[in-house]
Amino acid sequence: SVCWHLVSEESRQYFTTAIMESGTCSSPEFFPSLPRAYEAGDVVLNYTGCATAADPIACLRSRPLPSLYVNLTSWPVDAPPLAPTLPFGPAIDGSAAGLLARPIDLLARDPSTPPLIIGTNLDEGSIFMLLIPLTIAGVKLPLDEAGLQKALLHFFNATTVTEILVEYPLSEFASQNKRCEAILRDFFFACPSRHAARVIASKGVPVYLYRFSQALPDWLDYLVLGDYHAIEIPFVFDNPAPTTRHQFTPTEQALSDLITSYWTNFTKYANPNTGGAPFVWPPYSLQGDENIEFEWPPRTTTGLYNKQCDFWDTHFQKYYFL
Repeated sequence: SVCWHLVSEESRQYFTTAIMESGTCSSPEFFPSLPRAYEAGDVVLNYTGCATAADPIACLRSRPLPSLYVNLTSWPVDAPPLAPTLPFGPAIDGSAAGLLARPIDLLARDPSTPPLIIGTNLDEGSIFMLLIPLTIAGVKLPLDEAGLQKALLHFFNATTVTEILVEYPLSEFASQNKRCEAILRDFFFACPSRHAARVIASKGVPVYLYRFSQALPDWLDYLVLGDYHAIEIPFVFDNPAPTTRHQFTPTEQALSDLITSYWTNFTKYANPNTGGAPFVWPPYSLQGDENIEFEWPPRTTTGLYNKQCDFWDTHFQKYYFL
């Protein structure tokens, strides 16, 4: 996690700017408490038979990689909510080498936060929606109302689930799947990104907020998943690999050139516009609430997901995994 490095006393000395693509500084399932981290580790130790070994670490290292994947039915009922898909994350262990608290809380009191680019993709939730049956027993795709409620109750208490379903009415979505994708996008990625941008901007540190929303009608994965988690990476590195599946059109190449120039300028000058850029990317501010839309042609907008993120700012602490 880039945000972990932002607040790590051990890491901060090694960089002067940071770029966080589709990350989070807030979500507790990515930054578990130390007891929860130990519980997850114990599950793996017991599952692999290494719990009673004289050297448990050596035992784990001797196991074939597939054998370390604990299947869904082998996790306890109170397992980390994203287990077995994503059961681990940097633990809040109270140490300088680890985490003293949730990164978002550390950011708020850190006097030396570096300039930051932060953003998400339009369809962040699509890939994770497909993983729900691997994470929550008894939920099948396509989702129906009961399946969505069961999935949400895996993460939230019943009162919060009721309020979520009101905030995201089915009438605004083509299906329960799309409804779920929007909830996952906003809770795990988009709204934590806005929260981090606001914390950093409030200290007078430059922060640049983006959303990747380019239509890619010739990309098969886009046709299935939209602008999913990590689809921006080929544009960042000017590499549409695998070329058997992706080729940049002239428009897509222009967008990639723009993004790579921003990333390069920011790394060198701490400002994506310094060094030459064909389109000015305004910094995020509490008053303007600005972001850039990475589509072609690019444009700036304001108030990205404001209604949804105001909701999550209010409801975030109702989440049970603390």
